[in-house]
Amino acid sequence: MTRESDTAQVIEFDEGLAEASRVAMETGMLTPLVKEELKYTILSRREANGKGQIEVTFDDPQQYQLTTEELEKVEKRRQQNRSAARRFRHRQKQTSHDFIKKIQSLESNNTTLRSELEKVSREKDELQRELHAHLLHCPTLGLNNTHLCQEYHLFEQ
Repeated sequence: MTRESDTAQVIEFDEGLAEASRVAMETGMLTPLVKEELKYTILSRREANGKGQIEVTFDDPQQYQLTTEELEKVEKRRQQNRSAARRFRHRQKQTSHDFIKKIQSLESNNTTLRSELEKVSREKDELQRELHAHLLHCPTLGLNNTHLCQEYHLFEQ
């Protein structure tokens, strides 16, 4: 290597190290510095073994023109995908609509059942009051029959 290329390499290394230090300070992570150290270690070993610098080049990927048949195949696939997506969205809407109807039906049924429960509960209370009133005036059973009173929960009211 010549003296000029060594100087250019040192400046490049310094810029890389400075950038790694900046990133490490901003993020609080040492990974960029470790990577730079590893890079310098590899380069110094290559230089010590008499090998040159590693040159990496990235070529742009080649662009190919699709044939008419391939274009038709791509368009057909896109159309199938659009159709499948449309069917899926329709199915989702239908399922959602069915769930909403089911919820409304269950809520309506729940309201009806609660109303019926309240009605039956009031009817039960009324019948218990009538039974209690009857037992107070009934000469044959009366309140002297404790077993019967306990059975009908008359002492709990």
